[in-house]
Amino acid sequence: MSLVKELVNVIDKHNGENIVVLDMRDVSALMDFMIITHVSNPRLLGALANYTKEFFDKSKIEYRPIEGDSTSRWLLIDGFEVVVHFFLEEERDVYQLEKLWKDRIVEVDQLP
Repeated sequence: MSLVKELVNVIDKHNGENIVVLDMRDVSALMDFMIITHVSNPRLLGALANYTKEFFDKSKIEYRPIEGDSTSRWLLIDGFEVVVHFFLEEERDVYQLEKLWKDRIVEVDQLP
């Protein structure tokens, strides 16, 4: 199973909602994939980011420190190959990243 598929499973298992995967390989030198998800409250936001961080640690995947803090409404983990955006639902509606990159959306079962 690919890293991105495993990450999607972790996010789904820990209550990430409306998970979207973007294939950025042809448009970005900084990442291969972007994952966007949201949760319903700040407590879940931090927990989901921590579960993802634990997955990276367990899988020995290097990543940058989490962008954002306990008061943030949007957290980001840059795992170099894959960048994960965690939003509170209403914040996701404001930024609409997946609309910006709608031509890059891929189905999880189509991932390499």
